[in-house]
Amino acid sequence: MSKKRGSFSGGLGFVFAAAGSAVGLGNLWRFPYYAAKYGGGTFIFIYIILALTFGFSLLTAEIAIGRKTKLSPILAYKKLCSKFSFLGYLATLVPIIIIPYYCVIGGWVTKYMCVYAQGLVAPAAQDNFFSDFISDPLSPIVFFLIFMLLSAVVIMLGVNKGIERLSKFLMPVLLVLTVGISIYTLTLPNAMEGVSYYLIPDFSKLSIWTFAAALGQLFFSMSIAMGIMVTYGSYTKNEVNLTKSVNQIEIFDTAVALLAGLMVVPAVYVFSGEEGLGAISVMEAIVSSLMDKFKLTRIKSCLIVIGICLIMGIPSSLGNGIWSNVKILGMDFLTFFDFLSNSIIMPIVALCTCILIGWVIKPKTIADEVTRNGERFSRRALFDVMIKYIAPICLVFILISYTLAQFGIISL
Repeated sequence: MSKKRGSFSGGLGFVFAAAGSAVGLGNLWRFPYYAAKYGGGTFIFIYIILALTFGFSLLTAEIAIGRKTKLSPILAYKKLCSKFSFLGYLATLVPIIIIPYYCVIGGWVTKYMCVYAQGLVAPAAQDNFFSDFISDPLSPIVFFLIFMLLSAVVIMLGVNKGIERLSKFLMPVLLVLTVGISIYTLTLPNAMEGVSYYLIPDFSKLSIWTFAAALGQLFFSMSIAMGIMVTYGSYTKNEVNLTKSVNQIEIFDTAVALLAGLMVVPAVYVFSGEEGLGAISVMEAIVSSLMDKFKLTRIKSCLIVIGICLIMGIPSSLGNGIWSNVKILGMDFLTFFDFLSNSIIMPIVALCTCILIGWVIKPKTIADEVTRNGERFSRRALFDVMIKYIAPICLVFILISYTLAQFGIISL
C-alpha cells in the first residue's frame, strides 16, 4: 500500500496545495467579517502575531507528523503513540462533519458565480436574493450537488494529477483576482477611510474577545486540527524543506486573508457609512484515511465520502428552508455541525496534539523531522514553548469561550 501512496511532485506542489486548503472560505468569507467586527487593524495585529506563533507551531507539528509517518490522521497518531490512537479518529471526524456543509456553502458560491456569469448583477444584489435562494427546497440542493461532484472528480484524479495540478492553476488565479478586486475597491469614494479602519490598529478596541476571535480564525485560515495538514504532510517528499514550506504557507495564507479583507471592509465602510480548494482538501483528508485504514481504492473511498455528503449535506441545506423548524440544541443543522466541529472537536484535537508532542513523544521528535536534511529550525525554541505551555492554555480558552458564546452565556 505504501508503494502506491500518492505524493506531491515537490515543495512547490505541496505549498500550493496546502496554501489552497488554508485559503478557502475561511479566509475569503470569515476573515473579513471578523476583521470588521473586531476593530479592523486591531484584529489584524493580533491575528498576525498568533499566526507567527500559535499557527506556526501547530502547522509545523501536523505537517511533520504526516511526513514522518507517511500516513493519514486515522493511523498517523497511532504510529507515534498507541495510547493516542483515539486522536486519529477525532481528527478524521472533523472533515467528515465539515465536508457536507462546506459543499452546501460551496453550492451557494457556485450559484452566485452562475448568476454573475449571466450578467444578472442587479437581481443578485437585492436584499432578499440570498434568503429566497437558500430557503428554496430544490435550487440549493442542485448547486450543492454540482459543487460536491466537481470536488469529487478532482479527488478521484489523485494527489498529483488532481489536487496538485488544480492548486497550481487556481492559486495564482485567486491571487490575481484578489489583487484586482482589492484595487477596484480602493477606487470607491471614501474607501481610504475604510482602509484606515482596516489596517491601523485602534488599541482602545482591544479586548480578550478580539484575541478569542483571532485565535478561532486561525483554525479556519490554516486548516489546523482538521486532519488536512497531516494528510498533505504524508504526501510530501522527504527532501522537501519543511521550515521553508511552512513559512511560504504562512505568507500565502496571511496575504490572501489581508487582501480578502481589503476587498470587503473598505467597501462595507463606504456603503454602510462606517471557494473550491478548501472543499477538496477536506474531502481528501477523509478519502486518504479510508484508503489507509480499510485498504480501499481511491474511487471507492471517494464514493463513500459522496454518500456522507448526501446524508449530512441535504439536511444542512434544507435547514434553511422547509426544515428550518428542526433544531439541535437550538441550532439548525448547518450551525450545529459547524459548532460541533469547529468549536468543540477541533480545539480538543489541537489540545491533545500539543499534549502528545509536548509531553509524550517530546518536541524533539518533530524537530528531528523538520531538520532531517540538515535544515535550520530557526523557531525551535518558540515551537517548544508554544506546544508545551502556551498553545494548550489558548486552546482551553477557545473551547470554553466558544461553547459559552454559542449558548448565549457570554457574547463574543
